[in-house]
Amino acid sequence: MNWHSVELWYPLVMRYLNDSPNGKKFEFVDISDMVAHFKIRMDLELKIIKGIMGGYSMILPAKTYDIEDVINKMED
Repeated sequence: MNWHSVELWYPLVMRYLNDSPNGKKFEFVDISDMVAHFKIRMDLELKIIKGIMGGYSMILPAKTYDIEDVINKMED
C-alpha cells in the first residue's frame, strides 16, 4: 500500500464530506465516521441497483474479476 497516497487522500475526502450538506449537519471527525458513511452509501446503492435493475445486474468485486467470465455469465 502506498501510504503517501493515503496521507493525501484521507484529508481530501474528509474535507469533501464535511463540506457536503450531510457533513454540515453531522460532522465527520475521524476515519470511523468515513467508514460508516461509506457503509450506508453502499447499502443505499445496492438497494437502488436491485430496485431498478432487479435480476439484470451483478455486483463484481473491484479489480478481481475476469471480464470474459462476466461476459459468459451475462450470456447464460
